[in-house]
Amino acid sequence: MNKINIRFPQLATTMERLANVGRWVIDRKENDFFWSEQTYVIFGVEVGTPLTLDDAINFYHPEHQELIRDLIKTCSEQGTAFSQEVMVYTESGELRWLAVMGEAQFENGQVRYVYGAAQDITAKRDRLTELTSQREALNTTLNSLLDGVIIINEYGIIRQLSEPAEKMFGYTAAELIGRNIKMLMPEPYAANHDQYLKNYRDTRVAKIIGIGREVEALHKNGRVFPIDLAVTEAMINGEIEYIGTVRDISRQRAAAERIENLSFFDELTQLPNRYKFIQYVNAQSKEQTTCVMAINLDYFSRINAVHGYDIGDQILVEIAKRLKKHLGPNRILAKDIGDRFWFAMNGKGTELIECTNIANLMLDSIRQAIPKGDYNHFVTASIGMAIHGATSGELMSHAETALHRAKNMGRDQVAIYKERMSSNVLADYQLEMGLRQAVQRNELECWLQSKVNGSSQVVGAEALMRWRRFDGTLVSPASFIPIAEQLGLIASLGRWMLTTVAKLLAKLERKGLPAEFRIAVNVSPKQFLQAGFVEQVRTIFSTAGVNLNRLTLEITENLLLQNEVKVREKMATLAADGVIFSIDDFGTGYSNLSRLNRLPVSELKIDREFILGINGTQQEQELLKTIIKLAQGMNMQTVAEGIETLAQAEFVLQHGCDHLQGFYFHKPVEMVQWVGEFYNERGTKS
Repeated sequence: MNKINIRFPQLATTMERLANVGRWVIDRKENDFFWSEQTYVIFGVEVGTPLTLDDAINFYHPEHQELIRDLIKTCSEQGTAFSQEVMVYTESGELRWLAVMGEAQFENGQVRYVYGAAQDITAKRDRLTELTSQREALNTTLNSLLDGVIIINEYGIIRQLSEPAEKMFGYTAAELIGRNIKMLMPEPYAANHDQYLKNYRDTRVAKIIGIGREVEALHKNGRVFPIDLAVTEAMINGEIEYIGTVRDISRQRAAAERIENLSFFDELTQLPNRYKFIQYVNAQSKEQTTCVMAINLDYFSRINAVHGYDIGDQILVEIAKRLKKHLGPNRILAKDIGDRFWFAMNGKGTELIECTNIANLMLDSIRQAIPKGDYNHFVTASIGMAIHGATSGELMSHAETALHRAKNMGRDQVAIYKERMSSNVLADYQLEMGLRQAVQRNELECWLQSKVNGSSQVVGAEALMRWRRFDGTLVSPASFIPIAEQLGLIASLGRWMLTTVAKLLAKLERKGLPAEFRIAVNVSPKQFLQAGFVEQVRTIFSTAGVNLNRLTLEITENLLLQNEVKVREKMATLAADGVIFSIDDFGTGYSNLSRLNRLPVSELKIDREFILGINGTQQEQELLKTIIKLAQGMNMQTVAEGIETLAQAEFVLQHGCDHLQGFYFHKPVEMVQWVGEFYNERGTKS
């Protein structure tokens, strides 16, 4: 061993320590084995510990022991040098990676010594593994994106691309890497791209770098398609490279074009739609006389109901074709929703006689039999016509008014707008006629909106009246309730609602209902003050077999301004029967608090206007808190209506509100749907 050690000066020991490289030597003639000090350190063995070659090999991982033996044997017998990365266990059992190298030295033609070195590369391997893992994770991420990623150098040569980019352009990575990016561009982009890169290298003035934009791309099969492109500049391995993120927006572009088309044209007939028609009339009516016609097919909903919408749509397409025959210069035909059309003409020939002739020709063409399916279908139409009007809005409104007149006159004819026609009077009249028959025609509907407690549990509901005409259209309560009040129809509508709610409560009780559950019904002052109102309520609920403690009557503050004695008497009688009274939209009327305190009112409904104040000033918030405290001081419960956000709900609950109602929890829905949802939420089969 001493002979071997003499051959290596102290300088080598110092260099070994600095480089963390250990030496080993095998003397085949003397059958001797040597480790340098640093080798002992690397293996974690006390320096100077006697070791044989077998002892040294036993430190290697079992998977690598045979490999090391073979390498040393080959080097010893044939003089073949070797270099190998292997795993070893230190004296303490720690697993390390070493780079082991060996080389033979000959003496008299035979291998006398096998010199070797061992370097600890564990940190290097760990870093390499980490980088490999990061690269694999990055590639996995890039390949899982919907967007494609392409990396090019500053001369436009593709360096790398993700799998989505390969699929997007139809190429494999092997076909693109090393090629110029302009092969993915149609003309004129491809021809200009190299010059653009040169300009950027010279000036550093970017046109697209850092700015996303839509451009055209070229697929392998020659198809040009739109992409959304965003380019960023990066320094990678000391070189400037550009990272492009690309997204195929073919579907979005097609959808946008379809949306644009739908914005101006009817999808079924491909005629201009109402919006396009308004634009046309606006432009033409400013320059010259314009005639507008509103065309509505008579009783067309029956065809849809009897033969189905497919046949109905085919008939609409056929009628559109027939009406198109009457088009010409300075004329436009448009399709509105449902079974409605619009026609306009301007300029020469817009006299009343000519317009009327064209309208009658249209009616004649519509009347002709339409063979569809197994039937010849016969359709008629009503046309309202207007010539005088400063704007499209006036012309169309006048034509609509005339159209209603044509319908009232028996349909299948033309009516011409005259100044004495008032669209408001006509609309009110139609509402009145419709309301008088709504109950008999079963056109009224009871909708319900749930009322919840602080735990979002449904504890009641408010009944809301809706009017669905025979053609399926819903009339806004804001339109018909004031008319009903004005014409004295509100009492009959209110009686219908009370009867409907009583029957509903009876049904709910048979299914199982919490004891505290109530349904609130709005009662107008006229209905409440009607003679016999109390007995009416009692009779309706008695007939349905429901106790009045299930009913809440919502009254407005305006009722409290009426005959106080009469109001107090009726309220007291019904309250004794179990009815709870709630002041609806509290804070928006003219309540006299002293009078309110003398009446059997149990609940205040805070108007949504005050709820909106939660997001307003401190003063608005304090006003809302004051209303809640006022109700608490008068031993009344509070209901916050119009809750649309979590923040609103949390605010009113925090300040003592008892119940909540609004879109955040439940929207108003038709009665049958509400019943199903209510019992599903309670886990009971409805």
